Amino acid sequence: MSLTSFLKTKDVREAFKRDKEGEKMQKHKQVVVVVKPKSRFIAVLLAMFFGPLGLFYSTIRGGIITSIMLIVLSVLASKDPMLVLKDPSKLALLMELMLLPVNIFVCAPWAFIATTRYNKKLLSDLK
Repeated sequence: MSLTSFLKTKDVREAFKRDKEGEKMQKHKQVVVVVKPKSRFIAVLLAMFFGPLGLFYSTIRGGIITSIMLIVLSVLASKDPMLVLKDPSKLALLMELMLLPVNIFVCAPWAFIATTRYNKKLLSDLK
């Protein structure tokens, strides 16, 4: 769009109106906010490789929920939950074993859906 056609647009003409006496020129500031949509591909890759931490790219609430879920599942999956809670190294080992299925079957689909919803909301806010 050239400068002359931009200056001829109705919005620009209305932005510079003279008041009743013609003494002052009013300027209306227009604020432009640029927000990029999130990539579904990157969201799924981050969720698959980093699990709940990668899910924070798509949705903070989902990252918090899956982090708590992973800890709870790891404690419940052990034979002696009290022993696991006393020894953090055993909890870490169980979390590593639980991480792959959680990443693939929970975090990756959640990241895809959350990113799709975010992008749709972003587009609907523009209209």
